[in-house]
Amino acid sequence: SLNNLAVSCGLTGQLKKALELQKKAYELRIEALGEMHPDTLNSLDGLAVLYEDLGRKQKAVKPREKLYAQRCKVFCERHPATLKALDALGSLYGKMGRTGEMVEIKEKVYCMRSELLGKENPNTLQSLRSLAVANFNNGDYAKALSLAQQYYESLCRLKGTNHPDGIQAKADMEQIRKQLVKELEILNSMFEFKIDTFSIHRPSKDVLRENIKLPGIINAYQDEFFTFAENV
Repeated sequence: SLNNLAVSCGLTGQLKKALELQKKAYELRIEALGEMHPDTLNSLDGLAVLYEDLGRKQKAVKPREKLYAQRCKVFCERHPATLKALDALGSLYGKMGRTGEMVEIKEKVYCMRSELLGKENPNTLQSLRSLAVANFNNGDYAKALSLAQQYYESLCRLKGTNHPDGIQAKADMEQIRKQLVKELEILNSMFEFKIDTFSIHRPSKDVLRENIKLPGIINAYQDEFFTFAENV
């Protein structure tokens, strides 16, 4: 089929040819099956992927948004295929610098997958890591560190501390801590005096729970100065 041929061209790096074939496949499926048929929607997904692979992110927005809206109608908002489409839309927004929208979407996907699949389902855990990355890219390093810590602890329970995924998660946390220190060093340079204390603006319960500590730097919310009451 044209769709399979488009996929083959994409896999061999013939992206422009793949895009033309995918457009044709999408049009033919609309004619033969209707716009809302799952196979038609899969062709629409393929179209968005190819636009992204070609670096044409703005062109990918419309098919990504349309795919999510139509999967909501065909399945429902909480269906795995719909959540996958929403997650891909969030990732695209992030690539375009729309990081605030990306965080909102990644949060929604994570919460829904947690409710549907459980917090330690592989797909939910992947959403948790993706949410941590989204917050990091949005400049909320404290929240990113908190989420990365949750991801690491879940992996340790499920796979053990020496599993490659757990080791990578630990490395992710170290990268976030280094970024926090780097941000403070930039402020040191800007204001021309050493900053050795920081405070998180309106921290969430998750951030407070993590009790973030950095070498040589005081967090005003760390346990020496602040007591976090879980149920207050």
